[in-house]
Amino acid sequence: MNQLKYLLDQHINFNLEEWEAFIELCDPVLTLPPKSILTNFHQRETKIYFIKKGLLRLYYLEEGKEINVSFVTDNQFASSFSSLITHSPSLEALITIEESTLISISYEKLIALYLQFPKFERFGRIFTEQKYLCIATRNRILQSKKANDKYDDFVKSHDSKIISNVPQYHIASYLGIEPESLSRIRKKSLNIYQ
Repeated sequence: MNQLKYLLDQHINFNLEEWEAFIELCDPVLTLPPKSILTNFHQRETKIYFIKKGLLRLYYLEEGKEINVSFVTDNQFASSFSSLITHSPSLEALITIEESTLISISYEKLIALYLQFPKFERFGRIFTEQKYLCIATRNRILQSKKANDKYDDFVKSHDSKIISNVPQYHIASYLGIEPESLSRIRKKSLNIYQ
């Protein structure tokens, strides 16, 4: 829980009463093996997850093909946010890539916390703004950049654990390029830096 408190305190300094109220509402820490499904297609998302340690991906299916939307690793939050906010069935699946240790809180409990302690609502707003900026940046990159520039931006903007531990075909899907193209781009990048 110290990792989570540190992360929250970087944005807003929570007092002991606020922090204890938050801890009381969180679910017990959960450790899951690789390929564990946290949210499945057509399931309504009810939780937000904090990744203490691990790696997850969020993806959807298009004509039977997996399209990766995001990768989440240590000290980050994950959820099928569109389902969570709209209370509708998820069009995405959230799954572990490697063994992952998570802390979760239900959306219902989080809303109650917002009402009881406005600082949490402020943190929620800050988090939402940052998430929006990530999505807007990704959309701009996917729509306007060439494949090698997409990969360069990906490397610059993502945690090194994501770059080294996510299978290449998942990264290719995220970037909207073919795995073979990504392989050539990565090989060319390695030659430049050697």
